[in-house]
Amino acid sequence: MFITSVRWLRIGLTLFLLAWIALARPALAAGVLDGFDPQADGTVVATVMQRDGKLLVGGYFGTLGGAVRNNIGRLNGDGTLDTGFNPGANSTVAGFVVQPDGKRVVFGMFNQFAGQARQTLIRLNADDSLDNGFNPVVNNQIRSMVQQPDGKLLLGERSPKWAG
Repeated sequence: MFITSVRWLRIGLTLFLLAWIALARPALAAGVLDGFDPQADGTVVATVMQRDGKLLVGGYFGTLGGAVRNNIGRLNGDGTLDTGFNPGANSTVAGFVVQPDGKRVVFGMFNQFAGQARQTLIRLNADDSLDNGFNPVVNNQIRSMVQQPDGKLLLGERSPKWAG
């Protein structure tokens, strides 16, 4: 019997979905997932887990966890606000990339970060200070980013029109 690659794909996707349901169901039944609320007064558009188990939160908000956090904040592993982290951005933080050395690349639609003029793309050192050696020139708002295995960053920018 000949099975096409499309059929194998369907079988694989079905098995993946069944496995995901089987794994997620106990957590849902126990109420583990429905008790988390970062208490942002606006929109959260990005989260990423750091190597230390803390969660970076970005978006368009003024408070997080009941405290002033302009568009970026961090939560401890138990969901409480990390009060020692408050750099602030003057507009939306759209996402993050955590690098192997513990540095975090932050991107979005801001032109000021941690009180300094920075255009849409910054990097935080492992100690949360702004990496002043990383200040690339970006002409558009960054909407997405991925890090390649060789460490290079690929950016998806907002463009007013297609070439041509």
